[in-house]
Amino acid sequence: MISMYNLRECLTFDNGKNLLYLSWNDWMRFLKFAKASEWNTALHMLTLYVDLTVATKCEYLATSMDGVKQKSLASSEEISMVPVRFKLSPDAQLYWNMLRNVRELHVPERLHHLSERNSLGFEIWRHLHEFAVDRQNNASSTETAIVDACRIHGYFLMNKLRGKLRIKFKETVRLEAVSNFFIFARRQNEGFNFSHRIEKFGFGPRIAGIINPLDGFQKESFDRRDMFYYYIQVVPTKITDLNGMETFTSQYSVTHKRRIIDHDQGSHGSCGIFIYFDFAPMMVLIRKSKTSLFVFALRICAIVGGIFACTDFIIALMDLFYSSTKRCKNSVGII
Repeated sequence: MISMYNLRECLTFDNGKNLLYLSWNDWMRFLKFAKASEWNTALHMLTLYVDLTVATKCEYLATSMDGVKQKSLASSEEISMVPVRFKLSPDAQLYWNMLRNVRELHVPERLHHLSERNSLGFEIWRHLHEFAVDRQNNASSTETAIVDACRIHGYFLMNKLRGKLRIKFKETVRLEAVSNFFIFARRQNEGFNFSHRIEKFGFGPRIAGIINPLDGFQKESFDRRDMFYYYIQVVPTKITDLNGMETFTSQYSVTHKRRIIDHDQGSHGSCGIFIYFDFAPMMVLIRKSKTSLFVFALRICAIVGGIFACTDFIIALMDLFYSSTKRCKNSVGII
């Protein structure tokens, strides 16, 4: 006949085993690695959003894409090159500084969630776009307006291939210089100012919580022969919300470098801004999930039951150790 003591030990062992199984199952669920292949051609296309301002007039600039689109972006309907002023107004400068703070994660303490931070970013970009349109209208309506920069903005559909975005001075400038040596010499001495300000640079639709590294990035040129490099590694991302809807976007990391062109010192090249990007052979899966009240209560009960089960298990071990020690003492006394 099974005693109550043995029954309690069996129940304690079963509870401990179930607790270990649940803990191991939850831990493996968080460490789950999904591997799958995707052959849908629609997923191989991605939209590149660009909005940057270069401190050089549009008539001297040429923008093109290598490896993805073998034609000038200025001839595309989605990309526009608009003459603007490079210097921001006080209100625009305020929003620009806020955008830089959001990018650098120097946000106020009241912002505790990525979605709130991203909502602030949307508001900043909306105001910056309004200020850019205002600068464009003022520059086109006033003959004496100072127009010393070019705003390159828009989007286009691209393949997920390695590519390079180039922003440099036009070849026509060099052809004009051949016919007039003095103009060529003067422009070479003056050089081109490639100080630039990037408001948007992202791949795919913008998702709440994702802030691109180049959003709100500014680089000043202190030498007329500067050459700027950007190396971008793009990681495709699939986000599944609570309703099961899937959104495909991309995240990226970037490194940048500045080099001065000096042919006498062996540093050859062409002044401008060169953005190289490549896609990683993997995809990040982000699933949004929440725990219901029933599951939360069930886990609380499992924790409480696990505590009692572990306590009973420890007490049973202590009783077993005590009884074994006492039995050994009694056997020694009989001998």
